[in-house]
This record gives sequence, structure tokens and C-alpha cells, in this order.
Amino acid sequence: MENLGDEDVLKKALGGDQEAQAELIKRLTPMIQYRVGCLLWAVATSPDPRSLVEDLTQEIFLHLFRDNAKILRAWDPKLGSLKSYVGMIVDRRGRSMLRRRQREWPSEDEKLERPSPDADPEAQAASREQLEVALERLRKELSSESWQIFELLFVDERSTEEVCQITELSPGLIYQRKSRLLKKARELREELQ
Repeated sequence: MENLGDEDVLKKALGGDQEAQAELIKRLTPMIQYRVGCLLWAVATSPDPRSLVEDLTQEIFLHLFRDNAKILRAWDPKLGSLKSYVGMIVDRRGRSMLRRRQREWPSEDEKLERPSPDADPEAQAASREQLEVALERLRKELSSESWQIFELLFVDERSTEEVCQITELSPGLIYQRKSRLLKKARELREELQ
């Protein structure tokens, strides 16, 4: 399989040949990871760069194979190599995915302030009490569905994709709820302070 050119490997992969699909992924993964890494370096705000490179690489592959691999089928070998074509897709799609993900990352003022382990025990207890009061008020003000989403995202620290699978809601709806929940939590924090 390694002796075949990109065009032949792609044809076999799109025809359902699993060995060719694995070869195609093997050929494209380093380039996709490199391009995604360059995008991340440019924004340099990722909370976990290595994990995000893997996540975005996986999302790129899903995008490439979506709708019966429509994007891969559109490649014309006469216009350039498969790697340069996919690289162009990665650059465009990667920027879009990063913009979407950056909206998910909490800003510095949204991050929960956790007391350090060597902080005063009374301050830790007061902080815990304040957090419990805030969570209880939030639970009362949210619908059961919104509370479930809050727990999954912020307590269990699950990814948006996992929350979509658990709740069977679309990513767009989860992002919308997440934004509202962050706004509500901020308002509550200001009230309690």
C-alpha cells in the first residue's frame, strides 16, 4: 500500500478499502497535526495544546469524510498534491474551529478562583460556603435540563461533544446554553460579592 500514489490510495479508501483508509490517515495525520499546531501557536491561548491538536485533527478528519467524503472527492490531482489540498482545508477549517473553541474557553475573569492549599483554613471554609450558596441559588434558578448541562460542563468538566452525546442536544444549543450559564454565574458572583 505504501508504494501506491496518493490518488490510488484515495480511490481505494473512498471505495471502502480499510487498509487504504488507514494508509490515507497515516499519510495525512502528520501534516494535519503540523498545520493545526501552527494555528494554535498563532493564537497561543489554548488551555491544553496537545489535547487540542488531537481533538482538532480528529475534527478535521471527520470534516474530510463527512457527506460521503465530498471534500476528498473534490480533490483534483492536476491542481496539486493531496497534502497541499488537505492543508488548505485544514487552514480554513482549523481557523473556524479555533474561533468556535475560543468562545468556549473561559477568560481569566471567568475562571473559578480556587484557594491555594496553603491558604488560611477559615478563608477556605468561607470560600466553600460561598460556593455552596451560589450553586444552590443557581440550581433553584435553572431548569432541570440547564442544571444538568451546568453539572456536565462545569462540575464534571466534560467536553461539549460529550454533553451533546449525553443530552442528545446539538452543539449549537450546548454552546448557547454554556454562554447563558456563564453569564448567569457571573451575575450571581457579582451579586454575592
